[in-house]
Amino acid sequence: NSNAVTEDAYRFDVITTMEVETFEANGNSEGPMIMKIHFNETESYSGTKFSGEQIDESEGEMFMIYDLKNESMVMLLENEDGKFSFAYDWKQARMLAEDFEKLDSDSSSVSVDEETDEWQNFEEIGTKTIAGLECRGYRSENEESVMEYWVTNDEDLGIQKMLRINEQTKHLKGNVPENYPTGMLMEMTQEDLNSGEKTTMRVTDIDRNASVTYTMSDYPAMSFGSGGQGQN
Repeated sequence: NSNAVTEDAYRFDVITTMEVETFEANGNSEGPMIMKIHFNETESYSGTKFSGEQIDESEGEMFMIYDLKNESMVMLLENEDGKFSFAYDWKQARMLAEDFEKLDSDSSSVSVDEETDEWQNFEEIGTKTIAGLECRGYRSENEESVMEYWVTNDEDLGIQKMLRINEQTKHLKGNVPENYPTGMLMEMTQEDLNSGEKTTMRVTDIDRNASVTYTMSDYPAMSFGSGGQGQN
């Protein structure tokens, strides 16, 4: 079993729902991947629950917790056999934490004029409301791709950080923009002009009154020696 350190309980007070969908050139799609991103605004951990047609629901529900403080990644599983957990050391945590500190200090020192400059290589495409927040749209195009971003300055729920953390999952690999200018990303469309493939990412809901707690004692550590449970 892992020696990873975890909190006794993980509490979340904001849940942001995001849909990610990839379309082939002929318009076919496996359907949207739904990510419910859980935040606690006073703690350095966050969690993600994935759902969608491409996820094998028969294996049960999985909730991933990214615990920067303890440098652990915690997987909580619930299926017909019960509840289990598996925690492991998260080697990237320290590096990400340092990146996030830089991100925070950079964004707090950006003036409105600097922000406008950061978007100067993008074409402005107007404003629209997404999940109740006013967003500005920007577009950029080159020979290979067309990118469209919709960002807001009304909120910063750490979505950029969560996308960085989740970008290693197979569902998001290659779909997270490396850097986009300032603001919180609320919607993105990325079209590959060579393959015709198109990926969309959109925030559909922000629940600021959430109250969700995962208590580790409810999820006994998974033992890999017993009947092969968890050996996927």
